[in-house]
Amino acid sequence: MATAVRPITDRAKIDAILRDPWIAAKIAVDGQNAGYIDHPNLSYFGAYVDGDLVGVFMRVRFTATETEVHAALLKRALPHSRELGRLFIDEIFNDPRILRITAHIIGSLGSAINYCRKLGFSIEGERRSACVKNGEVLSVVTLGLLRSESRTA
Repeated sequence: MATAVRPITDRAKIDAILRDPWIAAKIAVDGQNAGYIDHPNLSYFGAYVDGDLVGVFMRVRFTATETEVHAALLKRALPHSRELGRLFIDEIFNDPRILRITAHIIGSLGSAINYCRKLGFSIEGERRSACVKNGEVLSVVTLGLLRSESRTA
């Protein structure tokens, strides 16, 4: 199976992935719906398996040297998730100015935290009581991956 990660700008396709019930249930927090976000520092990358769009990655340019990332992969993409994640990381570190990638994960999403760790991220901290999901106050775990720790180093 051929996998690829490349920029995507089709708002309807991005929104369809982010509003998929399986994904939306994981990423939506109280007061904020899952869906396309239009922001000048945010760009989307499509995750493809055999030409089929199976998810999106989001890149938020935080500073000149740091990028924040988010992943939204459909259930059928899970067998390819690690390969797709590595392709996305490689894409980010293709920019020689980027020294680190940061991910902020809702503390209740253990599978997402494990996914980041399998991609090489290290847990760097926890922001206690940082969000509310379904009325429950939750922490957000911060993970980081340095260029020197990545396979592209």
